[in-house]
Amino acid sequence: MRSPRSGIGRRRLFDLGRGATVEEDSLLRTPAGTVDRYGIALGLIALTIVVDFSLAGSTSGAVLGVVLGGGTLLFVLTTSDASPRVVAASRVFVGIVVAVAILAMLTGESARAQGLIPLAGGALALVAPLAIINRLRRHTTITSHTVFGALCLYLLSGLFFAYVYALANVVSGPTFAESSAAGLPDTVYFSFVTLATVGFGDLTPGSDVARMLAVTEGIGGQLYLVTAIAVLVGHLGSTRSAAVADMDEDPSNAEPPASAATRAAKPSGTPPVAREH
Repeated sequence: MRSPRSGIGRRRLFDLGRGATVEEDSLLRTPAGTVDRYGIALGLIALTIVVDFSLAGSTSGAVLGVVLGGGTLLFVLTTSDASPRVVAASRVFVGIVVAVAILAMLTGESARAQGLIPLAGGALALVAPLAIINRLRRHTTITSHTVFGALCLYLLSGLFFAYVYALANVVSGPTFAESSAAGLPDTVYFSFVTLATVGFGDLTPGSDVARMLAVTEGIGGQLYLVTAIAVLVGHLGSTRSAAVADMDEDPSNAEPPASAATRAAKPSGTPPVAREH
């Protein structure tokens, strides 16, 4: 006759296995559809950078840059399974910026349309990395989506520094020694040349702030490639244990070192009780 306890134990094991499968699947799917489409996000970010660099000087190019920057931001938030509040607020922001840019193009206000590019691009460079990092932390298996997401962070860091260089040109004086005016094409070009440590020399930092930013970007970009990207590629297909994943998401679940050492010091069995003679 089969013991009831054995049946309960098997049922618990089955439930645990099924729960792990459901949890893993929930990391890759949401009610809105498949997420983690970071390959597409990487292409959209690269296209946004190209448009900001080559077409931002014209009114139509500025509007295209605003539309691409805002659309890429919304796509990244959706594919990163960001909170509904963040997605809703971003939709309102992008809608307003795109509408103002189109209105500026129709009324012939080229300067206003070009001035909206930093709003859309800056939001993309600031908000999108936070959503991607939060999503990648929840990956229990390192896949190509994880690597593409990390590469998205690399490109977004270059875009972020491009806007920082433009801001430094206003706050601390000329960013480049060759020109007193640092346009967006110049800062985008200089940022990615510095990030890749190419160093052509046609644009050089013109202030102490710009030099500090250039050194920070160059060193940080190389360290990111040889550490984070290299580790992810080297462990492609590896799976983290559920316990490690849970501890990464909730540090309060981690056991203090003192309690772990105390538990390890305790004997595994209960000492026998001495008999009285």
